[in-house]
Amino acid sequence: MPVSKNAPTPVPRPEAGSAIAESPDADPAPANAAADQPPAKADLPGEPRKGNLEPIVGSTDSGPEPLPDAGPVPVIRPEPPKSSAGADMASSAGGRHADPATLRSGTVTVTPALAVEAAAAVVEAKACEAELKRRGVVFEVEDSISEGRCGVLRPIAVKRLSSGLTVEPDTALLCQTVLALDDWATDAVVPAAKVSFGGGRMVAGIRQVSTYVCRPRSSQDKISEHARGSAIDIGSFALTDGTNVGVRAIVLGKKDASPGSSDETGGATAASSDKDAEDGKTVAGGIEEGAAKDDAGSAATKPSPQETGDSEDAREKRFLDRVRASACGPFKTVLGPGTDADHATHFHFDMAARRNGGTYCK
Repeated sequence: MPVSKNAPTPVPRPEAGSAIAESPDADPAPANAAADQPPAKADLPGEPRKGNLEPIVGSTDSGPEPLPDAGPVPVIRPEPPKSSAGADMASSAGGRHADPATLRSGTVTVTPALAVEAAAAVVEAKACEAELKRRGVVFEVEDSISEGRCGVLRPIAVKRLSSGLTVEPDTALLCQTVLALDDWATDAVVPAAKVSFGGGRMVAGIRQVSTYVCRPRSSQDKISEHARGSAIDIGSFALTDGTNVGVRAIVLGKKDASPGSSDETGGATAASSDKDAEDGKTVAGGIEEGAAKDDAGSAATKPSPQETGDSEDAREKRFLDRVRASACGPFKTVLGPGTDADHATHFHFDMAARRNGGTYCK
């Protein structure tokens, strides 16, 4: 703004080192001294100034200073810490913290959508229980288990299957897993015993070594199917003569080994990987082909084990191979001796969902 004609002319400030600056007691300049001074150039608009009055020597009015071509590079901020829900999701996807304590301490937020799914699951579970009753399975429905990310809805403690086989000790399984176990026992275990041991020795019971337990998979960080109640580990089979057939790798001598058979239960490994199973491809290895097709009728046309002179190891191996092969179908995952060291002395069966309905039997 231009200076008004009636406004007083500003008094110049003394330069540093002058008498006024150096002596606070010096008399101020006369009031009429300003009249002898030329008009202040600082009052001219647009001219750069040094301090409040004097223009900078050699400067020109270049207008507003232009913006730089590129601004300063922003500093990348570190990622904020994940919330407990985010950490829980990462763990379920294969994070490095899926230990039992973490699984139990995980929290699940109940949303309206999850509530609808839970209600539908209860209806499905009750329908499954009605089917077990219709078949004559003896069981009890226990209180639902909830331990963080682990749990079982209406777990089934099965006592006796429809085929008459007992299951010991008590189980904690999803009803659908019990249905698969009942199908397998009726369609595979009972007929395999007739083929392998003859009519005098039948299977009386199944000895399981693990059902529900809150833990990750063996040697992995993904949650185990045991933590969902959809898996069962079988360690042995009780026969009617009081003997037991333990799940193990059985190596046969040359006189007992038949042409084309493997030397041990599950001795051959599958060439396909877990990805094949996830893509819906059926993976099988170390299991007699067509064993699931044997039934009581075909067993009657074959000579008894006593007539062929088979050893006990050969009979047990035949039985274990057949029941293992037949489990691939009712169950989606079948593991056992020959798969890895963790399954050297038991069968692992579970109902893990796979793409395109695939199975993983190794």
